[in-house]
Amino acid sequence: MKVSQTSEQQILEVTENLIASAKRLENDFQRLDKTSSVVDLRVELEELERFAVINRFAKFHVRGQTDTSGSSSFGTTKRIPQRYVTAFPMPRHLPEGVQCLSL
Repeated sequence: MKVSQTSEQQILEVTENLIASAKRLENDFQRLDKTSSVVDLRVELEELERFAVINRFAKFHVRGQTDTSGSSSFGTTKRIPQRYVTAFPMPRHLPEGVQCLSL
């Protein structure tokens, strides 16, 4: 009798441990499903970089229009540092495959 009771207790303990491990794994998988993947982060970073470039071009374009109007004075214009963008005139003919964004 004692042998069967101890074996049943061991089986119950092992079963409870397996159930607890399965629940922990399920919780871990659910938590991982909710987090962002590396691909999601890369796509978001590319979108942010694209918007940053567009905003930088827009700021440069708007600043160029206000400077040519003649209504701004030298003391009120604020210089915005430009690290990565250099303005060039738009060419008449673009090579095939070049993408340009309209401002």
